[in-house]
Amino acid sequence: MSFKVLVIGDICIKKEYDHNLVEDEVLKMIKEHDIVSCDFGITICSSAKEGVIKVGPYESQIDGSVMRCKELGVNLVRLAGNHIMDYGLEGAQELTDKLDALDIGWIGVSSDYQEAYQPAIVCVDNIKLAFFSVGQMEFGCSYEKGVSGFAWINSHELEKEIQKIRDEVDYIFVFPHAGVESTPVPMPEWRNRYYSLIDLGADFIMATHPHIIQGVERYGRGVIAYSLGNFAYDYENPDDIDDWNRSIGISFEISSDGYSYEIIPFQYDNGTVKIVNDNVFREKFEFANKLLLNNDLYHNELDKVCEEFWYKYYSGYYAINTVKSGGIINSAFLFHNIGIESHDYICRRALRNRMYSETDCKNNVLEEVYLLWGAGKIGHAAVKYCRSKNVKIIGITDRNEALSGEFVEEYKIINVEDAIHKLEEYPEAVVMACAGIYLMSEIKCVLFDKVGSRRCISYEDFRTIIFIEELLEELKK
Repeated sequence: MSFKVLVIGDICIKKEYDHNLVEDEVLKMIKEHDIVSCDFGITICSSAKEGVIKVGPYESQIDGSVMRCKELGVNLVRLAGNHIMDYGLEGAQELTDKLDALDIGWIGVSSDYQEAYQPAIVCVDNIKLAFFSVGQMEFGCSYEKGVSGFAWINSHELEKEIQKIRDEVDYIFVFPHAGVESTPVPMPEWRNRYYSLIDLGADFIMATHPHIIQGVERYGRGVIAYSLGNFAYDYENPDDIDDWNRSIGISFEISSDGYSYEIIPFQYDNGTVKIVNDNVFREKFEFANKLLLNNDLYHNELDKVCEEFWYKYYSGYYAINTVKSGGIINSAFLFHNIGIESHDYICRRALRNRMYSETDCKNNVLEEVYLLWGAGKIGHAAVKYCRSKNVKIIGITDRNEALSGEFVEEYKIINVEDAIHKLEEYPEAVVMACAGIYLMSEIKCVLFDKVGSRRCISYEDFRTIIFIEELLEELKK
């Protein structure tokens, strides 16, 4: 005898539809499974309710979404995640009450610390399974005794529970809600954490949160899916509508002799989920898996992602949001970017890489050519200083288009597009930001979007480097 477990990704239904959530082929396949589990960590909550103190969007879904899960055949939902506590315990309780009323099991959140870490235990055909739902550190995380909310993936409490029941069950599923969003590359820190959970006794790590598909790999006796993607998630403006609406389900067949599994590709389109095994899916999924197998490819792609996210998001976030007017620290924002592991991991790696690239830049500062960005007072001072040190300038630009055509000393101010062409012509050129910290963050974002990786140094840092180099030269004499 054997039984089947189907694990699918995120469900968040925000719209009323007059048709079934899934096509008949999908429904038939789902009904063949004894246990069907989805990520459902978004509350059912009216807009009149006040959200908790946090950074980021407040999410909720329509009241009928619970019934849609019931009709689908879902009988176990994972609740540990970054939106389950958006409206406090009251919002989470409203959802769990509806789940209880429809006899849908749930795991991962509680007003009691230890209860949040308790697994669901299911016994079928004398085979016993345990299911844990946990999330990365977010607003609403139950990270220590006395703090209610959802279970934390890096808590020692989770480790104790896995070890405690390891000999009492046949298989252990851990469902993390963790990872960097909108990238096929799982962070090394999450890979190592999932490995450690299998070393402790877990068998299957099935993760969500990145919203797009990441790879699947075997580790020891277990299987790790780094991101199942969105099974059915209504969202008005996803970054990439195609990736956002694609997901995988993993179907496990378990017996006393062991287990096997099958990966099923889904696509959500106009309120309906269907099985779509097309070339686009195969190419994306094959690439995600290749990243896990090829270490050089993995780290090259990882560095690209870290750099892109730093330039596009984090550098500006820190510059603009960390300190409010009057010098007041924005505590919620700092927690969001330092306390949440995925943000911390990606920023740490990006900053470490930047330290080395900046060191290279500093070591060769007088041998490089520069494009100056900023034609205000700092820009005028920079031109004079560079000229006095015989530093080559290939051009000067400013985001104020009205300045185009005017001169700073002997250099004609060019517009940003022409400056980008200059950088393409001189790949060795370094950008000198002749502006304050806020504009420097904006410059870096533009540079990344237009020309990819590009070294960028502030005018003050440039002067400091030259001073140190000249001082060292004097000391050698």
